[in-house]
Amino acid sequence: SRARDSMERAIRLAEDISEICEDTRLVIVNAEQIAPVVKRPRRTFVQAERELELGSLEEGEYLFRLAKKQANEICEWWEKAETAISEAKRLLREQKGQEIKSLESLLSEATTNLDNENPKQAYECALSIPIQLSSVEGNAEIAIHAIGSAKKKLKETDGLDLNLWNKNLLRAESALEMGDYSLA
Repeated sequence: SRARDSMERAIRLAEDISEICEDTRLVIVNAEQIAPVVKRPRRTFVQAERELELGSLEEGEYLFRLAKKQANEICEWWEKAETAISEAKRLLREQKGQEIKSLESLLSEATTNLDNENPKQAYECALSIPIQLSSVEGNAEIAIHAIGSAKKKLKETDGLDLNLWNKNLLRAESALEMGDYSLA
């Protein structure tokens, strides 16, 4: 009786796996059409087929589900990530300065995530760049205003030794030129 129950479960699992396999195959084909360079979902799928051939139904089912999850992520996030990365590259191309280097590093991380077939992470990294860039631009405006205000105050000051203040002003202007707005 136990053997019969076990056999029935194995047969039902095999039928379920064949449905999961076919469904996964369709999602992978769709993912490969969206991003022909992706390989991970197909490799996982092939590994699942090998597990089935070796008789490990549970491991095969797990790997089919994993391959489907990987392919679904490609389908949902790949184009969004490519668009966000392109937009971030365009925005950063127009910028220069010290604070932009950290954003360029973030862009590099987004590109690496996309190359590693993690499009959702790539999208999230690239999407944060325009937001951070607006913060950098805000810091630049604040720094320009602060330096202008300091110059004005120093011109209005009479009878004080301004050497230290003038040195600090020169350092601030130099930092502004280098794009280090926080220091400026």
